[in-house]
Amino acid sequence: LSTKGAKHEEAFICMIRKVFMDDTNLALLGGIFLCGILAAIMSTADSQLLVTSSAVSNDLCKGVFFKKMSEKNPVKALNAEQIVNDEIVRMEKIIHIINNVM
Repeated sequence: LSTKGAKHEEAFICMIRKVFMDDTNLALLGGIFLCGILAAIMSTADSQLLVTSSAVSNDLCKGVFFKKMSEKNPVKALNAEQIVNDEIVRMEKIIHIINNVM
């Protein structure tokens, strides 16, 4: 494999493309490996969103805005914060796709 013009983030993807699609024509097996990469990315993003929304709902809402908040209200705030975080991430992805296309 040539390293000319290669990016370190794409090394595994390039290796899968070379071994399973160019050399041996086992696209199904290469697709399974690519699904593994996608699953790891999605798991990491999900964990980061959950930690972010938990921190915001617990620290900001209970610690700063509503000091006498009951135990049920942070759960409601957590759900609202998860929705907001998901929409922000979705918009960032859309902007990234638009920038790559144009």
